[in-house]
Amino acid sequence: DDAIGPRPGGLSAAARADPGGGLVVEASQIPATVLADAPQAAWEQVLAEADWIVDALLGTGATGAARGGIATAIGAVNTVAAREQVGVFAVDLPSGLDCDTGIAAGDCIRATLTGTFVARKQGFDRPAAHQWLGEVHVLDIGAPAEVLRVAGQAVL
Repeated sequence: DDAIGPRPGGLSAAARADPGGGLVVEASQIPATVLADAPQAAWEQVLAEADWIVDALLGTGATGAARGGIATAIGAVNTVAAREQVGVFAVDLPSGLDCDTGIAAGDCIRATLTGTFVARKQGFDRPAAHQWLGEVHVLDIGAPAEVLRVAGQAVL
């Protein structure tokens, strides 16, 4: 995975390299700076200009501690958010948090706000998860109510 940050007039995002070796963001022609292998200080410099940071680095299938550039990015997000009082919005769950156990195996995003899809994750209600989640909002993405009932989730 490659991570990108803003250039003047651009946008911060994380983008997955496509099979052809280019970045998904290239098609949008949004000015971007690749930070995948950059030191944490470079990440911090870019992120310090943000009003909000959106975390969508890792998802529900991630296991174990974050490594490499992802761990560096997580460290930079947490440092900048604390130092600059920047909000952090976690998409579905904070990167680095195990959604089943609510335990972070290593570095983990400390979110201000988590927008999770369909239903609260099992691990969100465990005490260990509370320090990472911030305020949690369940977002309806159109999952059929019957699927939620069968799974034992409250219907939105």
